Amino acid sequence: TQPHQTTTPPPSPGRALRTTDAILAAAREILAEGGVRGLTVEGVAARSGVAKTSIYRRFAGKHEIALAILLEIVPTVGQPRDRD
Repeated sequence: TQPHQTTTPPPSPGRALRTTDAILAAAREILAEGGVRGLTVEGVAARSGVAKTSIYRRFAGKHEIALAILLEIVPTVGQPRDRD
C-alpha cells in the first residue's frame, strides 16, 4: 500500500488575483507613507495579511513590488506640456 499523502490544491485564479491585489494595495499605502525606503516585505505581509512566502512566490523582493506598482501607474501619466 502507498502512504497517505495530503496535497493542497492550487489556489483558484480568483484567489490568486485577490492575494496579488492585497499585496499591491498594502505596498501602495506603505510607499505613500514612507517611500521605497519604508517598503519592506515584512511590512507588506503585515499590512496585507498575506504570508511572506506568498509574496515571494509573486515578487523577488521589495524592489520588484515597487516596480510592479510603477508599471501600473505609467499608463495614467499624461504627456508633459510644452513649455514654450
